[in-house]
Amino acid sequence: MRKMIAHPTFDVGWLDDCSSDDRAAILEAGRFVDRRFAASGIACVSLGMPDFRLRISARLSHGCRVLALGTIANKAQRIAALAAGAHEFLTTGPIDPIQMGARLQFMVTGTSIPLDLKIEPAERTLVVGGVSHALSERELVLCAALVAAQGGFVTHERLLELVWDNRYTDRQHLRVAIARLRRRIEPEPDLPRYLLVEPAIGYRIGSGLPARPAP
Repeated sequence: MRKMIAHPTFDVGWLDDCSSDDRAAILEAGRFVDRRFAASGIACVSLGMPDFRLRISARLSHGCRVLALGTIANKAQRIAALAAGAHEFLTTGPIDPIQMGARLQFMVTGTSIPLDLKIEPAERTLVVGGVSHALSERELVLCAALVAAQGGFVTHERLLELVWDNRYTDRQHLRVAIARLRRRIEPEPDLPRYLLVEPAIGYRIGSGLPARPAP
């Protein structure tokens, strides 16, 4: 059972640009989020709002960091939100507290790279939990790109460009490479903690926390 903690402290009005469903989901998930990752200056914007671009722009003009809320299915909205300046996005319906905590950590600290993960280019290895994993040249480029993003996502297209020099456009090459890495570094490859996918967008380095709460 997850431990309930005091609700993170955010600015008054940080949910003013949310739909009622998203507001309820955020408040529920927020009960389990580490308050260290809460900070002033964060505002949530629901992508279901017809004027979400204007809302994002208004929040940015007031110096806020914007967390966009949307569904997995609507890729166009998510891309539009990022293009409008949103700093991060979170999949709704319902909201996973672990994912929410990772997004807030990234927005507050600028990184969500776990402490037990590091890349050693000279040795061409990826160290996870104190264990070194030898990397091929392509795996090294792939991991380096994800680590360099410091917890932010890297698009499929960008990874294909970096790793395969745009020789391939089929994302299957990328899925195979990620799956191979997961089998070697993830405690539970089917429930990844380190190599996370953003559906229809790309990949990112996760927090290293379990993908599901302990019973």
